[in-house]
Amino acid sequence: MSNLTYCLAGREYGCFVQRKIEKVLEKKVAVNSTLELSYQVPLTARSTFSIGFSPDRRKIATSHGDHSVRISDCIKMKTEHVLKGHSRTPWCVEFHPKINSLLASGCLSGQVFIWNLD
Repeated sequence: MSNLTYCLAGREYGCFVQRKIEKVLEKKVAVNSTLELSYQVPLTARSTFSIGFSPDRRKIATSHGDHSVRISDCIKMKTEHVLKGHSRTPWCVEFHPKINSLLASGCLSGQVFIWNLD
């Protein structure tokens, strides 16, 4: 008898199996909802400090030790834009909550840039 069948039968007969059902469902969802995707950051980027997703979850912004911000397509896993201009390492990146093409980044020197990706 499978775990799920056991849990449902136990529930039918009044046995407390709520946590067992939750564990079975959690495992099923976790296994089926994850994909193995990888994205290679160029060696020139040195390190990654911050990551932000666009509101539609199609783009990802990353800040790097080479003073750049990279915008990548999450589906194609390719870099679309390399934004340069910060005098020091960008420490934070954040997309506008409703506009996918607007991004803010701030660096250690106190500079804040608003980028229009269109």
